[in-house]
Amino acid sequence: MDYIAYAVPFFLLGLLVELAYGIIKNKNTYRLNDAIGNLFMGTLRTSNKLIIIGMAGYVFYTVETHYALWRWDATSPMTWIFAFIVYDFFYYWFHRISHERQLFWASHVAHHQSEDYNLSTALRQTGTGALASWVFYIPMFLIGVPSYVFISVASINLIYQFWVHSEHIPKLGWYENYFVTASNHRVHHAQNEQYIDKNYGGVFIIWDRMFGTHKVEDDNEACIYGIRGTLNTFNPIWANLHIYVKILKEMWFSRDWKEKLYAPFARTSWTPTSLPIP
Repeated sequence: MDYIAYAVPFFLLGLLVELAYGIIKNKNTYRLNDAIGNLFMGTLRTSNKLIIIGMAGYVFYTVETHYALWRWDATSPMTWIFAFIVYDFFYYWFHRISHERQLFWASHVAHHQSEDYNLSTALRQTGTGALASWVFYIPMFLIGVPSYVFISVASINLIYQFWVHSEHIPKLGWYENYFVTASNHRVHHAQNEQYIDKNYGGVFIIWDRMFGTHKVEDDNEACIYGIRGTLNTFNPIWANLHIYVKILKEMWFSRDWKEKLYAPFARTSWTPTSLPIP
């Protein structure tokens, strides 16, 4: 079951509570134009479901029905616990690659464009994310996770990530060592040199500790939010497409065919060496 639709009223209530709290404490983290832009971007995510139900759903069904190595009991608590943990593991790698490779960053960048950090930022979702994200979860069906369980744990994972998009929540002691929190997710959204490309976990921060991408928020260095290179627009179409346009330009203008083919899969810091000198 997809629980996200049921969570929407609580998301909106959370926004109002955070806004009121920030105003009362004289630490408001909202700007009207930015928040509206975030919410509008969030509505584009609903179009992704059509793609997931179509192409991705067909692939998941085929793998689950014909190629699954095991059959897990959807009524067993152990199946749900296992699926929840494994989903977050694959989410970590999807999320990490979405920051490290141009084609995936082109989709994910929309979530990081806001220069504010509040609960509305959590709702700022990409309109193109479903084009490739589902590929990372095919192994879950190969090992026999039931589709009902997969959809459920995926939505729970996303719902969990809502509350960590806040500047008002302090560090949470021992909890910081095992789970994603507002503090370590602030690091993830920051563009500071010491913070860039860190803390990719969805629910568990242990993956970052295991694979060398963990970073603790420095109390002496405030997070600077947003992407490197200013977007300078609230246009949702350009917000979703500007990195794709960058990649296409690199492919078009590069004089090296290897670089043309490599561009979509290059690291996000990569620049073609064969571009004509202006």
